[in-house]
Amino acid sequence: MKALIVYYSETGNTKKLAQLVGEHLHKEGWAVDERRLQATGEAKSFFGKCLRAFFRFKTKVESTFVVVSPYDLVCFGSPVWAFGPAPAMNTYLDECVGLMGKKVLVFVTYGSGAGKDHCLRKMAGIIKKKEARKVMRLSIAGADISKIEMVQAEIKKALE
Repeated sequence: MKALIVYYSETGNTKKLAQLVGEHLHKEGWAVDERRLQATGEAKSFFGKCLRAFFRFKTKVESTFVVVSPYDLVCFGSPVWAFGPAPAMNTYLDECVGLMGKKVLVFVTYGSGAGKDHCLRKMAGIIKKKEARKVMRLSIAGADISKIEMVQAEIKKALE
């Protein structure tokens, strides 16, 4: 079984969650590939980035890894910015191909939590249009990312 984890991380919280998801899958016998999205031409300020996320702007993403069909499970992770995923994730989700019939996990990290459900719905909606078989969801507060046992339990529950 092969899994792919694609994520964007600004502060490191989403990166840490991606690594924990990868560790969990590896312990369950999955071969795991991890790809961190690198955005180019993004706004310099955090406010500017959030504004771009709110209006669902896209940005250039340094990734030629958009065909996900070789994987049994595909995981997409993003911080929540202004009730939505980061612009780099918006771009990647629109460009990736090969999700038909796949199991997918969408995961987010967040600060206040006000927009986490809306963000997960946005990501899941894009993925469902690409005919994924099953979309699972996971959200973890940035303040809780260091509570490893709690996070691991949430990952296990999300992947059941």
